[in-house]
Amino acid sequence: MPQTATFGRRQPKAAPRAPAPARPLRTGPAPPELSAAAEAFRAGLAAERKSPANEFAAWRRSRGWRRLLIYAATAVSFAPGIASFVMDAPLPVSIGLEVAAIAANVWVRRERARRRREILAWESPAET
Repeated sequence: MPQTATFGRRQPKAAPRAPAPARPLRTGPAPPELSAAAEAFRAGLAAERKSPANEFAAWRRSRGWRRLLIYAATAVSFAPGIASFVMDAPLPVSIGLEVAAIAANVWVRRERARRRREILAWESPAET
């Protein structure tokens, strides 16, 4: 079949195809029926998850400010030399920042050790 000359113009687009018929969704086999004991276990897990009586999580959340203080002290003590350089601080101020960072690191280590001991010694009020 001879082609017609287009003289540099774009070829006309072909007519759009008709959409293909939709295929039905494949569904897997139905899940097996659970026994009464399994259903009771599932219900118990759901009730446990929904209960606000998770004392350990509440105890940890109540000490969130202390954790934030530890994170802040750790971040500040990472780079006192960079802070001194950016502020163009004199030598005594730079030395003071280094000493403060060392003291903050000592405090952070002690605080983390104390926190570990508290977590290990924690007992649920419901159990005692």
